Formats: sequence, C-alpha cells, structure tokens
Amino acid sequence: MHQRSVVPGERVFVDISSIKPPKDVPAIPRANWRIVVDECTNFKISHFFQRNDQMAEATCELLKQWQDKGIKTKFIRMDNAGENKQLEQRGKSRNWQFDWVVEYTPRDTPQHNHMAKLGFAVLGNKGQALLIRANVPWKYRFHLYREAFKTATDLDGLVIVTVKGKRATRFEHMFGQNPRWTKHLRLFGEAGTMKTATSTSPKLADRGAQCMMVGYAESHDGDVYQMWNTVT
Repeated sequence: MHQRSVVPGERVFVDISSIKPPKDVPAIPRANWRIVVDECTNFKISHFFQRNDQMAEATCELLKQWQDKGIKTKFIRMDNAGENKQLEQRGKSRNWQFDWVVEYTPRDTPQHNHMAKLGFAVLGNKGQALLIRANVPWKYRFHLYREAFKTATDLDGLVIVTVKGKRATRFEHMFGQNPRWTKHLRLFGEAGTMKTATSTSPKLADRGAQCMMVGYAESHDGDVYQMWNTVT
C-alpha cells in the first residue's frame, strides 16, 4: 500500500500538458505546461516550454536547486511518455548523477499521478479566474495565460497546510520562509505605470508606459512586478 511522503520534496509528481488555442487564435509560443507537485505539501511549480523535450533539462536544474537547499528528491512519479523517459536518462547521466527512483504510472491510470493531474485543473481554473477578473479581452488571454497560470501557482504556495502538526504555508514547509514578494502583494491585472524616462529623455517626452500587473518578479527584493503592455 502506498505510503504518502511526510518529507517535503521527497516524492514529486511530474506531468506536462499542452495548451491548444481555438481555430481563430494564432499559434501561441511555449504552449507546453510542465507541472511539478510535491507530495508532502502539495507545493507546485509551473514552467512553460516551446517543445516537450526541453522539459528534461529544466526539471533537472530545478531539482538540483532544491538539492542545494537541502531538499532531496528520492522518488519521481510520472507516466512513461518520451519526454519523461528523457528526464530519467538526463537525471542519471554523468552531468547530473541523481539517484532518483522513477515510478512510472500504468497507461490510462491518471489516478496514479493524481497530484499532477489535479494540479493542472486547480491552477488552470485559478489562472482563468484571474484573467476574467482582470477583464482581459479574449484576444489577449492567449498572450497572458502563462503569466496568469504562473501567478496562480505562486499564490497557491501561500495556502496554509499542516505537516507533522505544524501549520504553515506550502512555501514555508518547503523552503523555511515565504518569498520576498509576499510583502508586496498586488491584484493581478492592476493598472500601473512603468518608468521609461532616462536622464537623456526630452523634457516633454512620456515618463512612463501604462501597463498591467501580471505577476511577481523572482529573485528581487521589494515590490518588483512583471508588467505587460499591449503595445509590446
């Protein structure tokens, strides 16, 4: 009988899904959505790729970053699709030398990779709600869905859960603290002005560009946000 891990990062569920636009929407870049879900905390990571085969190296880099922080992954659960077999090969290669135990799920048994499957559903619905609440027009939603899904993933990490009797956010259980951007939370889709003026700008030139907030910038201190302008 399966024993759920009680150690953050010990077992992760991995899956990839493709975002397919309707016929009236042009092809969209990086439409392959890879999700990694920690079994212990249900902490999630979302990344987007142009091709499925780019997922393997990026996942190795992610788990190496965790390992450097003392979070060692011992088990990876995923189906036996080609990109996942490539991930196993890369992880055990001379470059990475991980000692994972890969748990391949049987065909047509999504229940065995349920945390990743449910992660897609939960984050997809939250991301869609962010786009709707921000009144993003239909023609722009496929420009911004990655930012919305990423923001939904980030905010999902702030959900408080109990692990070994301790109540804390998923971020805290995983990394010991919340990310710095949590001190500067804003509404997705909020209007703002991004400074564009420089020391050489003409006095009558615009000082900024009207943008909307579409996420949080990583590895920055203070209130640094991802901004989007329809002109760009």
